[in-house]
Amino acid sequence: LAFQFIMNTDNGTFRHRRMSTHNFLHLAGRQTVTCHVDHIIGARRDVEQIGGLLDRLTSGEEGSCEEFERHYQQLHTHPPYHSVPEAWMGAYNEYNWAVQNGIDTSQSIYSLCTGGGGSLTYLNYSVARQGVNDSVSHFIAALEMANALLEP
Repeated sequence: LAFQFIMNTDNGTFRHRRMSTHNFLHLAGRQTVTCHVDHIIGARRDVEQIGGLLDRLTSGEEGSCEEFERHYQQLHTHPPYHSVPEAWMGAYNEYNWAVQNGIDTSQSIYSLCTGGGGSLTYLNYSVARQGVNDSVSHFIAALEMANALLEP
């Protein structure tokens, strides 16, 4: 199965590759907002996949740098929205923090993988795993805030 980047999905459920031209929620209506909530869900899934892979690696199961790199790089494609309406600032802050934390706390493992592989140290595992847990908590908060704003 070939992996492909979808360059322009017209605000569909695929992730945006180009980020700089997109504004948070676009203020165009409920359907557009729902598509951006999909970004929170997608980013959370990527972070959770990183956490699962880390757990498998430390329990002696198989895992690969390719799998880790795929989810780590996917985190970089989630849009860092700009021009956020005031009502959505809390959800935006939680989402943005969670994505950046997932990237920052997994950087040492990404460097290990791109450097040809090696042994995952307990320190690197612990930092990345705690980062996953913290990010997931912030994604949950972002989703709760977004859902509350979307309720009629």
